[in-house]
Amino acid sequence: MAESLFNPSSIYNSLKQQKLLPQQSATHSLGSNSGTYLPDRNLMFAPAVTDEDSKNTLAHEMSHAAQHSLLLPAAEQIAKKSDKTPQEQQFLDAFRKLLPSLKSGAKLSDRLRATKEQDKLTEALFKNKAPKDAYNTYRTKSQELQAFGVGSMSQKGQPTNQLNNLHLDPTMASEFSLLMNLYENLGAPLKEEATKQRQTLIDKASAKPGRYADIPFSTMYVDPFRDTTKD
Repeated sequence: MAESLFNPSSIYNSLKQQKLLPQQSATHSLGSNSGTYLPDRNLMFAPAVTDEDSKNTLAHEMSHAAQHSLLLPAAEQIAKKSDKTPQEQQFLDAFRKLLPSLKSGAKLSDRLRATKEQDKLTEALFKNKAPKDAYNTYRTKSQELQAFGVGSMSQKGQPTNQLNNLHLDPTMASEFSLLMNLYENLGAPLKEEATKQRQTLIDKASAKPGRYADIPFSTMYVDPFRDTTKD
């Protein structure tokens, strides 16, 4: 592929609009991972975008931020409502089907069934299951499937970190895009309440002494995925 098929700037803009951009450390990492997102404090270890691989990594971690700070809180708010609008019910149904590994008040049996469906889809769409470790690494929780897809589809050219999953990546990125589009169509009051609850949890977790206190984090005031040739 010559051009990227997913524009990660859309994730940045959605998080910025809700004032839930994660704090980023571009100079530190956790273990051997190229990137890590910590949901409880909305912290992200990910490199600055300097090439296509780093763009892949940052888009991957930013998708996790959207899953935990936008999609999940909205689903939790809707699940508690007795008078759901058609748009809210549509979002909740899609969320429970496409992100079953994130709890949203759904029955365990429904989540397990959705997870099995994801497993079957992964097995069917992963074109080349050799080497086996690459396939086993990819075939994991639904939020990771989406994040891998978003990351791979955000970079130009064939991704180097996953091999020949040419059908799976576009499908997972499309699922993420669908959820984000449904989220954007939700009413402002619901999104504001979900954001308020999410920020409360982040503030509560951040108030506790943490192992990352000495690591410098910063807010991404500028879209890291923008076309810098136009600056």
